[in-house]
Amino acid sequence: MRKELPLIITFITALVCFVPTVFKVTETDVRAIIDKWFVVMESVMILMGVVNLTRVHGSNVRRRRVGWIASVVCLVTLYAYLLLGIYETAQGETFSWIYDNVLQPISTTISSLLVFYIASAAYRSFRVRSREAAVLLVAGVIVMLTTAPLGAMIWSGIPQIGKWIMDIPNTAARRAIGLGASLGGYAAMIRVLLGLERGHLGGSGA
Repeated sequence: MRKELPLIITFITALVCFVPTVFKVTETDVRAIIDKWFVVMESVMILMGVVNLTRVHGSNVRRRRVGWIASVVCLVTLYAYLLLGIYETAQGETFSWIYDNVLQPISTTISSLLVFYIASAAYRSFRVRSREAAVLLVAGVIVMLTTAPLGAMIWSGIPQIGKWIMDIPNTAARRAIGLGASLGGYAAMIRVLLGLERGHLGGSGA
């Protein structure tokens, strides 16, 4: 029963959450209770993340591995900010100031670095080695010119063409990809419900 019981609990829980959503039936009190437990489980997962982070970086500090100073900074920052949040609460002045003036600028900086990776990927993708690559190159250039003032200066029709590319082919492709991803998610859910996928139990799968 070590594996059968978790599978039964997973099956019942998934059905209680899945049926009201898909078939638009009135949600039960059980669904509301499960939603509350989901919040509890999120908190437990965050706690597990803190414990795992402490173990990994604590090991780096003890063994003086390469970059152990960064591990010290990580642990000190983690627990200092955690204690500050407990003391001040999430609405505290210092707690909010650190978030707004330290964390957000760092996140923005890291996101801006992605531009260089995107540019590198675009350069590799835009190499005209086939007809499909040529179409991708032309569409990419038109869209880039659409977002830049240079495009309208070259020809007034470029912004309209770029808008059509984004609104019609791009939207259709994104919806198709989203539909495929959703079908894949449902397929994975059915495998879990039927007990064919057991990776979440610590096994190797089906």
